[in-house]
Amino acid sequence: MLEKCKLRNEGCPSVIEFPISLVLHCHYKLADGYRLQLTAVPGHSDDHCAPTLFQNGRPVFCFSGESCGALCRAPTPISMPTSMPPAFNFKTYVDSCRKVASLAPEILGFGHFGAIDGKAEIADYLAQHQKDMHRFRDTVIRAYKEQPDTRYVVKQVVKHFERQGKISSNESETNSHNVIFAFTFGMMIDLGYRKAKYEQR
Repeated sequence: MLEKCKLRNEGCPSVIEFPISLVLHCHYKLADGYRLQLTAVPGHSDDHCAPTLFQNGRPVFCFSGESCGALCRAPTPISMPTSMPPAFNFKTYVDSCRKVASLAPEILGFGHFGAIDGKAEIADYLAQHQKDMHRFRDTVIRAYKEQPDTRYVVKQVVKHFERQGKISSNESETNSHNVIFAFTFGMMIDLGYRKAKYEQR
């Protein structure tokens, strides 16, 4: 379909002229009643964007990337945080989740792993993910107050996700443990508990 479409910029200001033009929030008209909207959804990173495809005004597909968590264990949608360092910001992340929810897409795509089909299912997922992010943040705060040691905080987050059924005890000893360390450390940086070690925030 896209090969036949004529792409036209709807008066959005360019930020960089060479080698590509970057835009923050704008619409592109395509053929046959289709329109592509680029929506800024910072939080996971400052420059995160959610392309959304509309057909005759209907939001048929939104690719959220990592702005609304990672989707695990499809077809039952279970969310995991995407709060990796160094640029994660909790407030803007939650605001971006609400922004995606307000788009009300029929299908919501994720950078990890797949998509959810159905407005009601998407609304439920996004509402639950926001609650889960608050619980995750509270777990980090509580653990840090108990013992301000990164290893201890990560261990408490692992236990938290095991209790929620998001990971099994076997998974917590494998690669998922490294991922949990990454998004826990990102939350700790946002809370001011740690500084970004290798990258500027």
